[in-house]
Amino acid sequence: MKQSIKTLTIEGFRSVRKLEDFRLRDVNILIGANGSGKSNFISFFRLIREMAEERLQFAVNKHGGADPHLFLGPKHTDSVVGKLFWGQQGYKFRLEPTTDNRLIFSCDPCKPRMNADAPAL
Repeated sequence: MKQSIKTLTIEGFRSVRKLEDFRLRDVNILIGANGSGKSNFISFFRLIREMAEERLQFAVNKHGGADPHLFLGPKHTDSVVGKLFWGQQGYKFRLEPTTDNRLIFSCDPCKPRMNADAPAL
């Protein structure tokens, strides 16, 4: 049985400085003014898909390299962090920019959380 994502955290991704422990439901509606981050919220899930398909660099390069993926650019933000939780498990990653404008994993990309009472990743 497939499980859906229940909560997520996004830090330093495009226009999203920090969105912590955001709860997702079966149906989610994004409402906000132009430029408020709705498209970037959706783009985060596209990035996750590309990572799962081992196409991270393709996705990064397609959108102008690492710099546009970092909140206010690399002078302000040193990494993109994502945390996703479903059921009793989770996934955490941290992406950091390189000098040649790529994003690389700076920590082990997959750290399961087996127990909901365990400390967050």
